[in-house]
Amino acid sequence: MKLNCVVCRLTAGLIALLSLHTSVDAQEGLGPFMPNEGGTITTAWANAYRPDAEAWIRFANVRSDSFDINYSSSRGTGSGHV
Repeated sequence: MKLNCVVCRLTAGLIALLSLHTSVDAQEGLGPFMPNEGGTITTAWANAYRPDAEAWIRFANVRSDSFDINYSSSRGTGSGHV
């Protein structure tokens, strides 16, 4: 009886896995280490007393040989392009 339950769970898991329809949209012509257009990296920093600052890095104008980085920070420092 216990083996039958395991087989049922494995079968149900396999069916669920095979029924997933996922698509991955990649940008044409970019190498494996180029970021996606609009991709964002968020960082958070803290000190011994409290959270200190957050920063956001967003990728823009991604081409096969270059891309722009837009940086902003909760400390008020930021730039249009780095």
